[in-house]
Amino acid sequence: GLFSDLVTRAGKLFSRNARNSSRKLLKSHRLAFRFGRILDRYVLETFAKLFAYILSSLLAISLIVHLFEKIDNLLEHNASLIDSLIALGLKIPYFSIVAIPFSTLVATILTIGAFTKSSELVAMKSSGISYLRINAPIIVTGILISGVTFVLNESIIPYCNQQVEEAWDRIKNRERSRFVRFHRWYRGKDGDIYYFQHNDAEKRVITGFSQFTLDDDMNIRSRLESQKMYWDSKNWVCSNGRFIELDENNTVIRDEPFDSRINPIPEKPEDFSKEHKDSEEMNIRELREYIGVLKSIGFDTTEYEVDWHAKFSIPFLALIMVLIGIGFATQNPRSAGGLVGVGTSIFIGASYFVIFRIILEIGQAGKLPPLVSAWFCNAVFFLVSLYILNKVSQNAS
Repeated sequence: GLFSDLVTRAGKLFSRNARNSSRKLLKSHRLAFRFGRILDRYVLETFAKLFAYILSSLLAISLIVHLFEKIDNLLEHNASLIDSLIALGLKIPYFSIVAIPFSTLVATILTIGAFTKSSELVAMKSSGISYLRINAPIIVTGILISGVTFVLNESIIPYCNQQVEEAWDRIKNRERSRFVRFHRWYRGKDGDIYYFQHNDAEKRVITGFSQFTLDDDMNIRSRLESQKMYWDSKNWVCSNGRFIELDENNTVIRDEPFDSRINPIPEKPEDFSKEHKDSEEMNIRELREYIGVLKSIGFDTTEYEVDWHAKFSIPFLALIMVLIGIGFATQNPRSAGGLVGVGTSIFIGASYFVIFRIILEIGQAGKLPPLVSAWFCNAVFFLVSLYILNKVSQNAS
């Protein structure tokens, strides 16, 4: 009847209006999303240009300073062109570990400062886009840069540092060995652990030598100590030492001092010199294994554990610096651009690295747990940045 006809017409009208409204809503969302993508690209492009310019400038300055420091050694030893390029050029990845976080800080502050001076930041906010959403591309880029830094620190940098050391050995006519090493641990071909305080590879004399024989459970079964061990062209000869043997309960069952005795180990003099690596020449896995060996024979590994944790914390500096830069630029938007922004970036970055280095030294001295010393600065600056950003969000709302 009439009522049902009215209901049918009202339903058609409602469905038509609903479809029109949904189309308008979808279209507006598409436009907003499209505008967001354009804005993201614009912010990212501005940040990327500044980051690339600052990073390349810092690396160039670092390389020039390093060249002036080493030019005398290169000329004095008549270094070849190839060795000179390796010794200088392969330091660039190492310099990048410091330059990358600082570049992200400066680029972040200058990017926001540029948007503020041109009133683009005000236009973005007036369009209903939050401050955090505007900086989202920079934050995501900071995360990606941290990931790239981790890969560099784990794979490329240890290899480059090792090549640089070998190049300097060739330049200084030390092809056969590293000449002199101090306080060195070495795992023997038979599984024994060696330690020496000083190794003069040219004279083939090791002082402060200790040798540990371990069982399958990494328990010490015997220990040989010698004030001096030297190579007599066929064998290693230990002098002024003692030999200690332990049972399964770590009870001494044999303790024999000696004036001189042959030590029949399979290593030759060059074996104790050619494979040495410092912490910066090892990746995370190699350093972890090295720490495990030292722990198994009861020696302090605090310094190496701090270095191991630092290999995880250092790559996150890029992200932390981005958050610090966003927080600072928020507090002082008119001062974020130009020389003021650069000067402030230098102050913040230098302060961060000084504190970070001091805390690491305290941790290596055993005054702080290794995990705490490696992550303390990151945690403090990260929490401060989150506090500032949260404060900004609350004020905006």
